[in-house]
Amino acid sequence: MKRSISLSCLSTTKVSSPQSLGDIEGGKTALLPQGSGTHSKGKPFHRRHSSSSSIGWRDRQYYGQGRTRGEQWARVILILCILGGCLIFTGEQPEADVIRSIQIMSLSEDGCAEGLGFPKIALLFLLKGPLYHARTWERWLEGASGMVPIEHACPQQKKNGTVGVHLLDECVVGQHVYNVHVHLSAELDIVDVLDDTWRQYAENVTRVVTKWGHHSLVEATRNLLMAAFKDPANQRFMLLSESHIPIWDALTVYRLNMNEQRSYINSWWHDDMNENRWTRKMEPVVPLHHWRKSQQWFSLIRSHVSIILQDKKVYKAFHDHCVYEWDFDNMKHRKCFSDEHYFATLLSIQGLEGETVPFYATNTMVDWSEGGAHPRSFRAEDVSADRIKDRLRSHHDCPITREEQKTTQIRAKNSFLLFQKKLNFQDICRQSRDHKDNATHVKLPAGCACFARKFEQDTTDAIFRLLSDCDLNIFPC
Repeated sequence: MKRSISLSCLSTTKVSSPQSLGDIEGGKTALLPQGSGTHSKGKPFHRRHSSSSSIGWRDRQYYGQGRTRGEQWARVILILCILGGCLIFTGEQPEADVIRSIQIMSLSEDGCAEGLGFPKIALLFLLKGPLYHARTWERWLEGASGMVPIEHACPQQKKNGTVGVHLLDECVVGQHVYNVHVHLSAELDIVDVLDDTWRQYAENVTRVVTKWGHHSLVEATRNLLMAAFKDPANQRFMLLSESHIPIWDALTVYRLNMNEQRSYINSWWHDDMNENRWTRKMEPVVPLHHWRKSQQWFSLIRSHVSIILQDKKVYKAFHDHCVYEWDFDNMKHRKCFSDEHYFATLLSIQGLEGETVPFYATNTMVDWSEGGAHPRSFRAEDVSADRIKDRLRSHHDCPITREEQKTTQIRAKNSFLLFQKKLNFQDICRQSRDHKDNATHVKLPAGCACFARKFEQDTTDAIFRLLSDCDLNIFPC
């Protein structure tokens, strides 16, 4: 029996048919109109004048010449803009008049997580092409197979023998602490890009064409959040790319995130907010004092995802005005990147800064030492155990020693219970009671990251070998 709760997510893509609408708790249905309509395409030079019936032929000739000159200047500015590299994404903004809804299941489809009542983490892969480190992620997830958070290992209610055996069987097979969802840019053939294992993770995600620096990245991210939000067991939502790698094992990542009550996104004010990207056209929905900037790759708590999926006004303001365009107010070209600003700004507008971690690079470590618009891309020769332990795990915002790293991973492993068929729930419940406090001992400074990027395609084999090497002990074997 499924109880449906309906939320809506703004979209800038036409959908052939909306998903079925669910019922809100209390018997009501939420219908949130989709999108903001087409993006304004008014001419850069617009000359106001009276109607043609009130001016003579000379006036008409003058105004006609004025319009011609205006169009010529507009073309010149457009050409200069293109030559200057200020227009990266071209093409029409799609219309968005479709109402879509999300059905939240009353029960998780994961029988183990549902039966024992433990929270899961949703891994959201936002891909512009092949997932470079698919094998590494598969091996990483295998590290959580059969593992159950020790504080949740004992069923809260006494089960009869049959139900107990069934639940034990559910938990023994596979891993149950992560769900995976994939968004692949819609212009790509998913059969050519992803294998069967990863294609299944994209089945319930609405795909759109994504471009670097374009608002479509926010739309695709919201579609990933929408797909993952349906499962009530998902309590954390982590956004990842094709060039991400894990720098901690799966159990440690779970503990570090679940023991942090805040979202790993920075909605606090800081001195690198790029306020020049804001425009007064966003007022009053997005006032300047709420303008925020944070890394795109977040880890959100469920209540924040709910706010994002229900938002209409702030999303529309970003869709319409956080764009590459000439700013007539300041007479300069304005470059705005929604993926760096929308989510953090929305949470600030909601007054939730205190529920976010005040670091720009919150859950993903990147190297900006080379400057420019993009972080450094790592190559095969950059892959080493020393880099992971001494530069990606440990740095200015996360000053931890190798011994502290080892202790953290041991504590994380001890905070899980491996379910095996030879066990019975009497033994499981005893171990859970005796060692449940282990769950609270896994903590690191808030500036520590769980992942790193950009590890490009030529690092695939090197990363897989490195993280699979038990002698190096980067991940516990």
